[in-house]
Amino acid sequence: VKPDLDLTLSSTGSVVEYGELEQIPLLINARFHWWADIPKVGLYAGGGVGYFVNDFTASSTLRDLYPGVSVDADNSLGALVAVGVEYFITPKWALNVDLKYIYNPVDFLQTQPGVSPSAFDLNLSTFLGGVGIKYYF
Repeated sequence: VKPDLDLTLSSTGSVVEYGELEQIPLLINARFHWWADIPKVGLYAGGGVGYFVNDFTASSTLRDLYPGVSVDADNSLGALVAVGVEYFITPKWALNVDLKYIYNPVDFLQTQPGVSPSAFDLNLSTFLGGVGIKYYF
């Protein structure tokens, strides 16, 4: 995942591109399945934890505005909850809809020559929805 982050400058109120955060999530989930009264429909709910490997690259605009600036994003821990429904087309094939909320706070440290380091955190929590096809072995 590579979201772009923007920054509002307090001095001018203008918005500039701050940089790009690359995240590699390592997630562990557990799901509980139960079957509805409708024979071909299955419901599930679950949760889990995750470790996010974070790498931040400051934008050229930020580097031009603040020469020598460096921004580091710490790796982070997160948690998730998920719910979904599956509709079985055949005994082995199913269509599914999955909804997931991932809680993910990330700590940042901005340094620049001649300026005191600035630490801040961002809540990068996300709500994801997906539609898919599953094959059960």
